[in-house]
Amino acid sequence: MRLIVLLPLFALSEVWSQTPVFNRISMEEGLSQSSVFSMVQDSTGFLWIGTQDGLNRYDGHEFTVFRPVNGDSLSLADEWVTSLLTDRKDRLWVGTHQRGLQRYHHATGTFHTVLPDIRIWTLATGGDGVLWAGTESGLYRIDTDSGTIRLFTSETHPFLPANSVLALLWHEKTRQLVIGTASGLSLYRPSDGTFSVIGTGPGGLSNSLILSLYDDHDAETLWIGTTNGLNAYRWKEASIRTWLVFKESVSSPSRYSSLNRFGDGTIRSILKDPEGWLWLGTDNGLKLLHPQTGRIREIRHDPGSDQSLSNDLVRSLLADRSGNLWVGTAAGGLSRTDLKKKPFNLVQGKSAGGSGLSDNNIRSMLRDSKNRLWVGTLGGGLNLLEPESDRFRTYPVGPASIGHHNIWALTEDRQGYIWVGTSRGANRLSPDGKPAGFWLDDKKNQQILVDPIVRAILEDRQNRLWIGTDHGVTLLDQNRRLIRHFEPDDDSGLLDGTVFSLAEGPDGSIWVATPAGLHRYSDAAGRFRSWVHNPGDTLSLSNSTIRSVYVDRQGVLWAGSNNGLNRMNPDSSTFTRYTTREGLINTYIYAVAGDAKNRIWMSTNLGLIRLDPVSGSIRHFSTQHGLQAMEFNTNSVFESPDGELFFGGINGFNRFYPDSVTDFTYDAPVVISRIHVLDRVVPASGEASFLPGFEVNYDENVITVRASALDFTRPASNRIYFFLEGFSREWMQAGAGGVITFTNLDPGTFTLRIRGTNHDGKISRFEKELSIVVHPPFWMTLWFRLLLIAVIGGLAGLIVWIRFRRISLQKIMLEDQVRVRTRELESTLSDLKEAQVRLVESEKLASVGQLTAGLAHEMNNPINFITSGAVIIRRNLEEIESMLTARVPEKLPEDVHDVFTESRQVLDGIESGAKRTAAIVADLRKFTRLDESVLKTDYVHSGLSMAISLLQHRLTPDIRIDTHFDKTLPAVELNHQEMNQVFLAVLINAIEAVEPTGGSITISTRLDQNRIVISISDTGPGIPEPVLPRVFDPFFTTKPVGRHQGMGLTLALAMVKRHQGSLTLRNHPDVGIQADITIPLHGSPQ
Repeated sequence: MRLIVLLPLFALSEVWSQTPVFNRISMEEGLSQSSVFSMVQDSTGFLWIGTQDGLNRYDGHEFTVFRPVNGDSLSLADEWVTSLLTDRKDRLWVGTHQRGLQRYHHATGTFHTVLPDIRIWTLATGGDGVLWAGTESGLYRIDTDSGTIRLFTSETHPFLPANSVLALLWHEKTRQLVIGTASGLSLYRPSDGTFSVIGTGPGGLSNSLILSLYDDHDAETLWIGTTNGLNAYRWKEASIRTWLVFKESVSSPSRYSSLNRFGDGTIRSILKDPEGWLWLGTDNGLKLLHPQTGRIREIRHDPGSDQSLSNDLVRSLLADRSGNLWVGTAAGGLSRTDLKKKPFNLVQGKSAGGSGLSDNNIRSMLRDSKNRLWVGTLGGGLNLLEPESDRFRTYPVGPASIGHHNIWALTEDRQGYIWVGTSRGANRLSPDGKPAGFWLDDKKNQQILVDPIVRAILEDRQNRLWIGTDHGVTLLDQNRRLIRHFEPDDDSGLLDGTVFSLAEGPDGSIWVATPAGLHRYSDAAGRFRSWVHNPGDTLSLSNSTIRSVYVDRQGVLWAGSNNGLNRMNPDSSTFTRYTTREGLINTYIYAVAGDAKNRIWMSTNLGLIRLDPVSGSIRHFSTQHGLQAMEFNTNSVFESPDGELFFGGINGFNRFYPDSVTDFTYDAPVVISRIHVLDRVVPASGEASFLPGFEVNYDENVITVRASALDFTRPASNRIYFFLEGFSREWMQAGAGGVITFTNLDPGTFTLRIRGTNHDGKISRFEKELSIVVHPPFWMTLWFRLLLIAVIGGLAGLIVWIRFRRISLQKIMLEDQVRVRTRELESTLSDLKEAQVRLVESEKLASVGQLTAGLAHEMNNPINFITSGAVIIRRNLEEIESMLTARVPEKLPEDVHDVFTESRQVLDGIESGAKRTAAIVADLRKFTRLDESVLKTDYVHSGLSMAISLLQHRLTPDIRIDTHFDKTLPAVELNHQEMNQVFLAVLINAIEAVEPTGGSITISTRLDQNRIVISISDTGPGIPEPVLPRVFDPFFTTKPVGRHQGMGLTLALAMVKRHQGSLTLRNHPDVGIQADITIPLHGSPQ
């Protein structure tokens, strides 16, 4: 029989003590589209989100979007993704709106179509590799191993109420498939082909159009969402129970209680959280049901809050493995909230019903010996919560009650009286809560105070009452008669009258916190001793404004100031400071308290902080942990006898037991989201996280790896650490967003190890490894080095063998020839240098002179070897061979003949060197193109690459050149000779800028409308702004006298202008200078 639960209307007002805070994620954060119809988390930990315009993979920092690609059958078939599912083999199945069902292959990044051209509403997977797909035209059974497909329709299979299958669920315990259609619900057992239709007839489902299903394992209940309410099917009893009905039944209106407050009852998704609440996604926000208590709650979009639900049209729900709830909405993107139980219980005023706190600005709290909770507010008066009640009662303000709406202090004396410090004196309430006395600064009243504003009250071990005001301290005896006033203008030693906090030390001394310092009173001294901040003394207070004092269980004094926490060292009366240097996230300390483990808790301007003085560990807590706000109030703190702590702030107060605040132990999976080698994506297809390693060439010198720890609670708080075996000395933290960058790795094989933390800082036990192989250039390979050693060794041996053959005449002649050739080369070198000066002075680019000088330097030794080896040795060998032949009539001995043969082989090697030298000269001619001053169509990249090649000898290990060429740039008409000289001149200036300390030079090209832009920037010191306008003046230079002629940039500018282009220089905001060369695509140089 169907049982209908009629929820009373007062249940609608039941609320949690903490309102869920949602973090919104939509297109602004990279989501492909704002309507989210399906979500799933794969075994790796990635979130997959199906929208109306593409499939998204999310790692907490960025989205990877998949869309259909025209002509690519392996891309996503349809941009509208309606359903997502991962099976036991971690295969991702994608159901689309019009193009059927596809399977995604992680390793290749491709999609394989299984069911084409059909609308997929829902997916489910059972045992034995079977996938079930609910479509608009029936139910499909897909054997994922064999590939066989079978279709069930309402015409061929009577267990199917309708062909539109909108919801599926595989119930593993009974091995049945739950099928929700547009006309009812049925169960199908594939093992024997039996079926049953459930929820029909009287006492059945609240509506036959089934939209969502959820299997509650713990309750052995199947939850069924329809277009009009929520139903529960009990597996044991095989009975239906209707929980929520939002509209009256037309057929029998008297059977339902209509809850029109919630509006439309279309339940599109269902999810259960760890606390037993059912989350129901509807067209009017989220509805929450607690089946055990019958409580329900509504969560809606609030246009005035960016922390509310992003949109009321809820389409999908997902609970991830790190304890977060994801809400997919139509047109509102994603909303995420933390489902984990918050360690800090939050108490705030309620906007409706008048049963909550009178105000959320909390200044004082007290849990008395009768377990009553007293709360003082700023402007809202005094509130009382009785143990047997869940509603606060507010005390009225008046002569027979409380003196003012501002309640600064609360304390209970040993007789059970409650003392209330207000902005108009101190009130005393009897143990039963009735007014029992009023102390004010009325001079006619013997019960006077030094000032009406009472900020702190303390009863000492002698039952005396200390009352701190805005103008000093009043001391009352155990009968509450005046003993003495302490004011800053008398001889009491008090430096300031505003008393923020009072505490009693183990020796009976009284500690007083004021804006002017810390004070200690002892009966023996009869006055206060003070401590203040001394800028020159690191053992003094960190700041003189003390807002809270606390004496821990070991008798150690702690003082919270405007600039950090201070611990008094009892032996020396000096202080140990805790500031940002020691790890505090904020140093504005409002209140201080301790726990049974001698840990110190403090409220600040950025949440709560917990300090362990023994280990030095510090942990911070924010609103994400359930705090009332990030900002708290001065000395708004209370520690109950059983160890419960209370901290008040501007938006309520938090109460908690310190031992209940535990670390989040979730091991966040570590994944690699993307890899870039220069501008190349690795791998070219597929997911980087499935890549075991990759290889790069030696000149691919910038490697970027972005890793993520998949804890979605607060992704910005997750940390990534890395260690490159063969390179790193210690673990290092990755940059923002988990970015790891390596530049100029030496050739070799490396293993990149990556670790991550969750949002609480716990290092995950999961570790990701990635192999990186950097291939060396050919001249660094083993075979080349062995060959080079063999060649050098052979040459050296041959020369030694020839020299020691007692052919002294050859040696003398050789030395003479060497001297002659040396003088000739020196003369040639001098001529080259003179030619360089002449070229510069005759308006040729100064860089050509630089290049010529460099080339001459590089060629000195090869030319000496070539001329002395090739010319002299060959001629002398011929002469010696002729002389020996003439003098020895018979055939020359075999060993002599071998000498000549080997010598000729040496000459062949020398001639090869001569050819190499000729090639160098040819490259120079090709670069300068001295014989090509006419216009030719070519690409600017060829000239830039040649300039970089010819300047390799100027690059030290500390200088790096990075290129970012736009390979789509078209060819353009150029005067190669002039443009190559321009590139060389600018590059030489950049190299010289970074030569003293090392640095990097970046060359990039791009197309800007109809102009090609070449940008060359360096990380050098830049050019002073007053000098910058003169760099193009003839003969102006910033280099040392005699090093340059000062014409390089002048000539370069003239050449660029002849191409109808421009050359500009500008300083970077941070470091270095950037040269921009623009060349028009159309138009010939003048």
